[in-house]
Amino acid sequence: MSSHDLYRKIQIFLGDLATNKHLASTKEYNMLPRYVVEYLVSEFIKLHGPTNYAPKLSQYIANHYREAREKDKVLHETMNGNTVQLIDEIKVETDVTIENYRTHLMNLGIKDAMIAKPVIDSYENLLVTGMWGEAKIQYNPEIVPRNIKGE
Repeated sequence: MSSHDLYRKIQIFLGDLATNKHLASTKEYNMLPRYVVEYLVSEFIKLHGPTNYAPKLSQYIANHYREAREKDKVLHETMNGNTVQLIDEIKVETDVTIENYRTHLMNLGIKDAMIAKPVIDSYENLLVTGMWGEAKIQYNPEIVPRNIKGE
């Protein structure tokens, strides 16, 4: 029995809980935490099949994962009106002085991004430990509060 056949049988019984950890151990993906890669591999296998997922996943990671040294390039892209999608570790802190939230994109070193309250309400762990995920960022200086009065 091949490993693919074995994985298929395991999937029948465990469904989405089954992860082929061997597929996630590719060196090409080692910049991301293993559990993130395992999740992405599982999702891409569902979408593209076990034989076609790898190039699509590689392209997805290449397009969405940015290294810390690319911070200024990402900021430049957003200042030019582009929305940038990123895979990053996201942590949110409460800023009581302006009655708002600040988002930290940990890998890029961005520490002052704004975040919509419904996102925080849906993912409260952003306030506790942070979470890895995909974020869409855009530049909008008009919505940044300066102080409690909004000045």
